[in-house]
Amino acid sequence: MSEFRFNPLKKRWVLIDEKRSDKKGYFNIETVKDIEDTTTCPFCPGGEKNTPMELLRKSSQTDDWERRVIPNKFPALQVEKQLAKSAAGPYSEVSGTGAHEIIIESREHFLTLSEHSKLLLYDMFDIFKKRVMDLKKDVRLKYFSLFKNYGYSGGASILHPHSQILATPVIPNTVVDLLKSMQNYYLMHDRCLICDIIDFEKNKGERIIESNSDFCAVIPYASDYPFEIHIYPYSHQHDFFSKGTNYLSLAEITFNVFKKLENKLGNPPINMGIYVSPVSCHIPDFGRYNADNPFFHWHLEIIPRLNKTGGMEIINNTFINPVSPEKAAKVLEG
Repeated sequence: MSEFRFNPLKKRWVLIDEKRSDKKGYFNIETVKDIEDTTTCPFCPGGEKNTPMELLRKSSQTDDWERRVIPNKFPALQVEKQLAKSAAGPYSEVSGTGAHEIIIESREHFLTLSEHSKLLLYDMFDIFKKRVMDLKKDVRLKYFSLFKNYGYSGGASILHPHSQILATPVIPNTVVDLLKSMQNYYLMHDRCLICDIIDFEKNKGERIIESNSDFCAVIPYASDYPFEIHIYPYSHQHDFFSKGTNYLSLAEITFNVFKKLENKLGNPPINMGIYVSPVSCHIPDFGRYNADNPFFHWHLEIIPRLNKTGGMEIINNTFINPVSPEKAAKVLEG
């Protein structure tokens, strides 16, 4: 039977309905595979002249590049654009000021999920930190995102391994909702919401699919998507960019989750992103935000793109998940 579950982080209901998975055409499972011509790929070695000027490079012992960071050739935001804010009646506008960068993660043109090595993932997290430390010098920028689109159904326009950094002058709506949820929970209980989620999941033992000394990977109780996975730091950490964040350990658990997804789901397209704390600033519909607070706890999300969304999700903002989190955990653990 179907049941509604409430997501305390994102403050919305999810309908768990396993019978829906029997509906013909409901799943849209695409196995990601390389079908591109490497001779025209701008991210491959030899294509450097076809990309914007390099912002950062990690080189190998032979002096060949291993990772490169470049501005997005088709940026959603532009750092050169002057920040302007205006209002017309009930409507507000902010110019598309910001930064949109690409991390070219490998010289290899195509890597499956399990071929994204621990070193590659470590470098991705470390490069994100290095670029954000530089981008934070621009006081106009308030929030920094790292996200990865894998596979065409995951939104990737090029299959060459890459991730993206987005720096914005406004705080994304989902992040504002997370801040409200975490702050309200802390004010009510004097405890961190994610810390309590971790403790509950450890005691329940049904939805943790991977763990190490620093992190656990959990199928959330009210998952929006089938096989959605959240990675939480065990210790309370509000700042992803602090010295206390073990990127090597994070890379290890992310790599192990990638292997599970490829082994059990056939290398599906995914979206991956990290929810980090905004900088200290005034946030509309929230108020003054202090980045050094006791309630925010960063985390990473991995979402396989397996099913379609429709009116229930788009109109009612209520997701239908055709695979219960408990069943998904058993599949990935087995």
